[in-house]
Amino acid sequence: TLSLHDALPISIAVVNGSEKYETLQASFKTTFSEINSLIDKGTIIVGGQEVKLEFFLGGDYTFLLTVMGLKGATSLYACLWCKIHKDKRWETDKHFHHFNSPPMMRTLLEIKELVKKGKGDYCCVKVPPLNIDLDHVIVDELHLLLRVMDVMLDNIITEVIDWGKDEDFEKTSKEVRGIHLKKLVTEIRSCGVGFDVWELRNPADNKGNGKYEFTSLFGNDKKKVLSLLPEKTL
Repeated sequence: TLSLHDALPISIAVVNGSEKYETLQASFKTTFSEINSLIDKGTIIVGGQEVKLEFFLGGDYTFLLTVMGLKGATSLYACLWCKIHKDKRWETDKHFHHFNSPPMMRTLLEIKELVKKGKGDYCCVKVPPLNIDLDHVIVDELHLLLRVMDVMLDNIITEVIDWGKDEDFEKTSKEVRGIHLKKLVTEIRSCGVGFDVWELRNPADNKGNGKYEFTSLFGNDKKKVLSLLPEKTL
């Protein structure tokens, strides 16, 4: 009996090219065909015994959208599993099952049917080259976490800077400015990571231009901040 824990990852191809549908289709045409053939058969013979097959598709979000024939992550209908419009993503009053049941739920068959119409409905523009159902398509949680953390941290820093500017406006020249940003940096560092925020400067006069950048944290550091920072008081 084989399990995922017993299997070792094997590279079957390496392609040097742009990350787009046409590149994947041309480079992996034979591979996709062989995989689809195995999906249709459902079993293989190993050591004289019939072994059932179950296929999953994983990767970063851009790759998954490309393989499943959908437009990019900034399109109107960018969710791989449901047909929610981007302007309604903030609406959280509906239950999880609402998006995982018809008519909101996406299916592989529906994507193929919408592509045939040629109208790009729900951002379905290419025929998926793999016959893997969407409930077997797994998002890369690490890349998702890193991106979400970048946005959250950027929003926190922007909020703290604006908070400080409002207070600093009424301060005298002798009073300390930017105390909230300094405290935020201190609290993030107390999570056990190296961190700093700095204002960009104009090349002509070396004066601050009001735009800020911050230390890019690695995966483990982001996990530390996500775990420890919410409990701290700013």
